[in-house]
Amino acid sequence: MNMKKQVIFSLLATFTMIFIMAWQGSSLKTELTPKGILDLEFAGNEARLKEILSVWQLHKVYLNIYLDFLFIIAYSWFLYSCCKLIVCKRRSKTGIFIGMIIIMLSLFPGVFDIAENICMLIALSRDPHFIFYDYYLAFVKFVLDGLILLYIIVSLPVIFRKETDLSK
Repeated sequence: MNMKKQVIFSLLATFTMIFIMAWQGSSLKTELTPKGILDLEFAGNEARLKEILSVWQLHKVYLNIYLDFLFIIAYSWFLYSCCKLIVCKRRSKTGIFIGMIIIMLSLFPGVFDIAENICMLIALSRDPHFIFYDYYLAFVKFVLDGLILLYIIVSLPVIFRKETDLSK
C-alpha cells in the first residue's frame, strides 16, 4: 500500500474509533465528569477516582479502556504514516533527519497510552494508587501528540507539494 493510501486508511480507522468510543463512552459524561474518560485519566488521586466511579457503571469504563487499545493502534498508525509521508517528500538532509526523529517519536504517544491504560486497569481492579501514575502518563502522551500534530500541520505544504523531476 502506498504512503497516501496508508494515511487515508489510518485516518479513517482513527475517525471510526473516535466515533465508536464517543458513542460507547457517552454514558461516562455526567455533571461530575463532563469530559468522560478524560476525567478518569486526569483524576490524579484516590479520592477523585472514588468520586468518579460512584457515578459510572464499571463495565462501561472497562469497555471504553479496552476500545482505547484499538484506538491506540489506529492513531499511532495515522501519526506514523503522516510523518513517514512527510519524510518521503522532504528534499533537504536536515528535513529528512528531523523527520526521521519525529517518525520514531510518533510511536511514543501510543506507548504512553498503553501504559496509561494499564495503570487505569490496575487502579480500577487492584490498587487505586495507580491512578496517580495515570495522570502523568496522560499528560506526557497529550504533549507528545500535540508536538507531533504540530509537526504534521506545519508540514502540510510538503505533503501536498507536487512531485517535480529534479533531473531536468
